[in-house]
This record gives sequence, structure tokens and C-alpha cells, in this order.
Amino acid sequence: MSPNYEALAGGSDPFAPLGSMVDWIGSTALHVVLGILLGWGVARLMRSQQLSWSWAGVGFGVWLIVRPLFGSFALTLGVAALCAASRGRRWRREDIEAGGDLAQIVRSFQGPLDVVRRLNAKAAVRRLLNHGASWFLGDEVLIGQDVQDASLVRIPLGGATGGTHTLVVGAAGSGKTVAMTGIAVHGVEHGMGAVFVDPKEDPDMLEAARDVAEHELDGHRRTQQRVGLGRWGAGGQEHQQRA
Repeated sequence: MSPNYEALAGGSDPFAPLGSMVDWIGSTALHVVLGILLGWGVARLMRSQQLSWSWAGVGFGVWLIVRPLFGSFALTLGVAALCAASRGRRWRREDIEAGGDLAQIVRSFQGPLDVVRRLNAKAAVRRLLNHGASWFLGDEVLIGQDVQDASLVRIPLGGATGGTHTLVVGAAGSGKTVAMTGIAVHGVEHGMGAVFVDPKEDPDMLEAARDVAEHELDGHRRTQQRVGLGRWGAGGQEHQQRA
């Protein structure tokens, strides 16, 4: 009796499940390797930008919610987020254990909560100033926010208990001119005098000084006009005397 070659040709391949498993293992391994490499790169990028490893943790949480949208690339992104969080957390621990300046720097890395606090503090400042509030509180002028906890930072300026000298120190491009301009402009708005001496002739400083001077001059003229109308206009003291 001869074998039925047609039946054998049309039958199922007993090695098909094994082949499918090998393909799945190979594809999964490839995605895992890509995810590890991507996560390592992301961790190094966050470290160079002084960002906390918690950003990667937030990314993993987002991945859990929207992973169906990424299709076959979802596994790569999930592994990348976990790898970045793990590697970043390990680097942070090692830097803190090393101590010194390195520990201080790594503690200043910004995380998602720090950004939320900073945005909330900036919004509070905008609401405060939009309602016409002064930059001054007593003899202290508002100059900015603390980079750690986003709290408002004020320095004494003028007045009986305020400061008379201010030294602004920082690297090139760190904002020294902007800080000094803000202090001077807000002082002028508060009724103080200011003399601008800038050998570099910074255009932004010159424009800010010109704007605040013109604004205060216009306000002074309007005040003088109101005083003159009150004295010489209808109902004024001089008008009544002449009548």
C-alpha cells in the first residue's frame, strides 16, 4: 500500500507552533534590546538637562494608559521608560552617596512636581500683579522665585530698614542685567530715583529705563494738571476767591 502524499501535503505542519514561538521570542527580544538602548539614551539626556528620573516614571504611567495606540512599538517604549527610570534613579543614588557638590547638584534636578509648583507660583504672581499689587512689600522688592520650592524671593531696597547696596553675581548670560534692570525699574515705579550706567549699552535695559521714565513723567504731568484744575478750574479755591 503506497502512502497518501496528497494527505501529507495538505496536513498541518507539526513544527508550525515552534516556528511561531521562535518568531515571537525573536521579535520580543529585539523590542527589549531597542527599549534598553532607548532608555539608556533618555536617562543620559535627562541627566544632562538636570531632569529628575521621575519624568521617566511619569512616562511609564502614561504608557500604561495609551499603550494600545503604539501597536507593536508599545513594548519598546515601555521597556525604555522603565530602563530610563531605573538607570536615572541609580545614578541619583550614586551621586548623593558621593556627596559634595555632586550631591547638591543632583538634588536640584527638576521633577514633574517641581514644574507644577513653579507654574502655580508664576500664575499666583501674575494674578497678584494683574490686580494692581505692588512689587514692593514694605521695604522689600520682589525679584523672582526660588528654583527649589518656587517661593517668592524679596530683597530689602530703600526705606528706613531697606538695603542701599546690591551685588548681583552670575555667569555670562545668567540674567544679571535683567535682574538689575528689574530692581531699578520697580524702584522707580515705587517713587525712587535711579541712575543707569551700562558700558555695554544693553538695548533691553535702555528700553526698559526709557519706558519707565516716560511713564513716570506722564503720571507726574497728569498729577500736575489735576492739581492745576483743582486750583484754577470751576469750583477750585482760586476760582472761588476771584468770584
